[in-house]
Amino acid sequence: MSRLLHNSGIRYSSFINRHRINRAIELFSDGGKTMQQIAYETGFSTPNNFNRVFKQVTGTSPGLYEKGVIDNKKSAIEQ
Repeated sequence: MSRLLHNSGIRYSSFINRHRINRAIELFSDGGKTMQQIAYETGFSTPNNFNRVFKQVTGTSPGLYEKGVIDNKKSAIEQ
């Protein structure tokens, strides 16, 4: 797998971090878990590390992303 990633120019750590953040986004959408729980469940050693990588990958902080998910659910319920 690392050879395939190397040939495509993707670092293994970048691939893993994108996968972890995609899973975190799913967990935000499901609701019911704190940001800290999501950070640990997706394999980050600290919530601060999770916040930093989340922002690198998505361009926004996990707090703002989570707020957007909650606001979107509320507006869908109201319609």
